[in-house]
Amino acid sequence: MDQSELIKLQIKSLLIVHYVSTFSTLEKIIKQIFQEKIVIKEHKHKSKLYFAYGCMVGNDVYYDFENESLHLNGTRKYKDDELFNNLNINKIIKFDRKEHLIENFGITIDSVQTKKLSYTLHDVVIKLIEMRNVLAHEVDNIIFKEKHIVDNLSIECIKKYPYEWLEGLDVTRIDNESLAIYSNLIYMELVIKKLSS
Repeated sequence: MDQSELIKLQIKSLLIVHYVSTFSTLEKIIKQIFQEKIVIKEHKHKSKLYFAYGCMVGNDVYYDFENESLHLNGTRKYKDDELFNNLNINKIIKFDRKEHLIENFGITIDSVQTKKLSYTLHDVVIKLIEMRNVLAHEVDNIIFKEKHIVDNLSIECIKKYPYEWLEGLDVTRIDNESLAIYSNLIYMELVIKKLSS
């Protein structure tokens, strides 16, 4: 492997690790906000969530190989103050995109590259989730589509958002997949900053 390819691989590896790590932070923030806000909403606004939660009972059923039988992990009981702990970030964001219950999620994220363009938090987070799913399952053959990328930033644009952990590496040498990860990482940090303020 020549020096140029090694640098590309080093940058991509660092970007993937930081993307997944930062995504974990985003996920915790979104779940925390959701749980804080949903508990105070009127029951009539939560009925769809209870329905969705009930449909997830299949996730609690497992096959015991040793005893050759089906078992249910724990029990679910109705609670007025349900926090919906088992809902993942994807379900939370898609639910709120349709219902608009959580005020904190009603924000927009301005484009880093294009003036007078902004994206809804819901749309940005769904694309961030889509990219995380690719990175979790397709690391050996990463191919991003439009549904995975918030905004494909230019090299000139990403140079305005330097990362300390990439210091000493020439980011102008990155490939298209790394550029997409870098772009989404910038947007993810903007979302985290807005949700945390």
